[in-house]
Amino acid sequence: RLAKGIRQEEMIEAGVYDSVVSLSRIETGKRKPSREKFNQLMEKLGFEKQKYMNSLVTDDYEVLELKQKISNLSSKGDCENAKIEIEHMRFLINDAKSLNKQYLMYKDVVLKFKLGAITGKELYEQSLEALRITYTINKENLFRVPTLRETNILNQLAASLYEMKEVEKGIELYKRVKECFQKSKLYIRYYPKSLGVITGNYMIMLEEADRLEEAYMVLLEEANGNLMTYRAGGLNTCVSELMSLYEKSDMKESEKKKNMRKYLRHAFYLSDLFLKANSNKVYDAYYRKKIDKEVEWY
Repeated sequence: RLAKGIRQEEMIEAGVYDSVVSLSRIETGKRKPSREKFNQLMEKLGFEKQKYMNSLVTDDYEVLELKQKISNLSSKGDCENAKIEIEHMRFLINDAKSLNKQYLMYKDVVLKFKLGAITGKELYEQSLEALRITYTINKENLFRVPTLRETNILNQLAASLYEMKEVEKGIELYKRVKECFQKSKLYIRYYPKSLGVITGNYMIMLEEADRLEEAYMVLLEEANGNLMTYRAGGLNTCVSELMSLYEKSDMKESEKKKNMRKYLRHAFYLSDLFLKANSNKVYDAYYRKKIDKEVEWY
């Protein structure tokens, strides 16, 4: 609503809600709208009605199953077959709808890059074109809190800038997206995946740029976000990253090793608590190599 320059009073005048208080409770996530009210809100705000939220506009579950197949193929690195399924999907959905058009364009450009058909610069330019279908970036601010797909595209843009050796521009983009989430009135539990994508990769880029103090603060925010959104299963990764930051720091060797020992032990026991056997093996091996090869955990 803010991004479109619509006042709360206009929503009331349109008959969507009968008071600003009622609308505010919806906008801040304190209550959910009824299906009827949700559809009225979407219509007034100009959003397309969709079966699968923030993903595709369709009533065909075959399309949603195909979308999952494409995702699975991509995650396995089978880009050739994923590309074939993308072309199959073009015949099943209405690509005049902005969300559908964005999905097809973004998936296609990422797969083309992975297959070596386009350069990193072309990946950036075409990803930006896909983003602009639903989202706007300008010098002053970001358009609004991005959806998960828009967040993924923004993440791809920042990663592309890093590959193009424009690290500071990538860091600045991450910073702006993160600030956009922080300024939102929505509770963090409504966008944990989006925020996780940004904070995790933002921290890594800061670390690569040797801006360790900033990376440390971002990492702490990610850990707090995991706790606030009941995603404590990711804490072991945050803690192990803290250990990594201390390992790269320029503090005295004795102090460095003390902190490495503390956080690596925390990471080991957290991964054990959440039954992450593979992570446990990694932490154990690293601890024995860097700290104490005779360690006894229990």
